[in-house]
Amino acid sequence: MPLLLASPALSQGQGHTSPVSTHMIEVETGVTLHVVDWGGKGDPLLFLPSWASTSHIFDEFAPRFVDAHHVLVMNMRGHGPSSKPERGYTIERLTKDIEAVLDRLGIPRVTLVGLSRSASLVTQFAATYPNRVKGLIYLSGPIDREYDRAFSARPSLRPARIERSRTDDAILEACGINDGRTFPPGSDDNAANQRGTEWRNTDPAPPYAAVKAPALAFWAPTTARVLEHRLACATAGKLNADVERLLARFAKASVPFFEKEVHDLALFESQMADGSIVMIPGADYNTFLTHPDLVDEEIRLFLKSH
Repeated sequence: MPLLLASPALSQGQGHTSPVSTHMIEVETGVTLHVVDWGGKGDPLLFLPSWASTSHIFDEFAPRFVDAHHVLVMNMRGHGPSSKPERGYTIERLTKDIEAVLDRLGIPRVTLVGLSRSASLVTQFAATYPNRVKGLIYLSGPIDREYDRAFSARPSLRPARIERSRTDDAILEACGINDGRTFPPGSDDNAANQRGTEWRNTDPAPPYAAVKAPALAFWAPTTARVLEHRLACATAGKLNADVERLLARFAKASVPFFEKEVHDLALFESQMADGSIVMIPGADYNTFLTHPDLVDEEIRLFLKSH
């Protein structure tokens, strides 16, 4: 049975400021995973943070759903209070970790919410255990990691990536734009990057065709960010010649990345039998941090419809 660590419980519904409880669950001999339980009644939602992030990444977002769902957040092995073994970071082992957590908590079916690299994990779980999954939600969009490794390894992309990042920051500063992204305290776990190379180096193409559950993916389109910057700068009265030059540089540096964007979207749309994509212009990779209300609304519509 999971070890239940008591913490103060608040009234049910939106407005939780701390978890109802936490669980330390042994998934294999000597390896325990830390699961944060935000409480709530209804169909369970299990949030999975991105690699090198802890459960705290969802401290402000996950509790929004306790009014209609039992909300849980799992720290993967190697992260936060979970065990940090030297091995066991393949996608197959991490998938079994989710199964073990659900078994110990007595959850027969779940909706999985994956952020960044965890999107690969929720797809793999749904393909391997179709009867355990009610739905999938991708907070950082559908990503083909196998394709991404080959794409990102191209030496020709490095200058464009650096230029795009620098000009993006320069536009935000020049126009006084607040991108709306604030990472919750304690959500960063860079130490995890010293582990998990097994998964990072071998993450396969997503088995979308084997997924039977409905899926919702959020997408922050590269093509729209320059338009959002232009509008924000114009609204702030800062759209001058210098900013126009920055916008032109940003657009030019973005062009090489359209290929990957088109591939990822086309793969999801062609192979995911019951999948839908919500585009959020102006969002960044962490859509739920830059546009929490919109992402909240779309998730609720998705959950109600399925």
